[in-house]
Amino acid sequence: MLLLLLVASFVQANDRVIARAYVDDPSGQMSLAEAQRATAKPFTGVLSRGFTASATWLKLSIAGEPGARKGDTWIVRIRPTYLDDLELHDPKDTSGRIRKAGDHVEWRDAEVKSLGHGFVIPASAEPREIWIRVSTTSSSFIHVQVWWTVSLVSATKMPCCWQFNMSASATSKSGCH
Repeated sequence: MLLLLLVASFVQANDRVIARAYVDDPSGQMSLAEAQRATAKPFTGVLSRGFTASATWLKLSIAGEPGARKGDTWIVRIRPTYLDDLELHDPKDTSGRIRKAGDHVEWRDAEVKSLGHGFVIPASAEPREIWIRVSTTSSSFIHVQVWWTVSLVSATKMPCCWQFNMSASATSKSGCH
């Protein structure tokens, strides 16, 4: 039990997201600029919207890291895996390409090969906001974290049942074999 609490604290302490908010897009046609002008509703932890035909725009405020150097990266980790279409908008990305993830993206095309979805973004000394557009036919239950690449690799080596229990805020390791 104590080990589980320590690991859960490690996971929370390494998340770079300092504020979360969302914008409902009932038509599914909003542009990034329109979503940015709309009033975002704050939330904490996991966003649970149930089944909705609306697209959801996530606004994530990320803490800067004073020690970040050129070439350092963070991983945007998005779960659960059944989310259909995810689109990242990061002001630090000047490539001009549309960055997508989700279960409609082929495994070979995924930026982050993982049991969850993800994107690699540059770490920075200054705080910034990134936006993620989510569209899914499944339940809109969305958990997003931004981690140093090294922190994510360390955390993904934990037994999968511990990861599930931490994300579900459970306190036991039932179901582990």
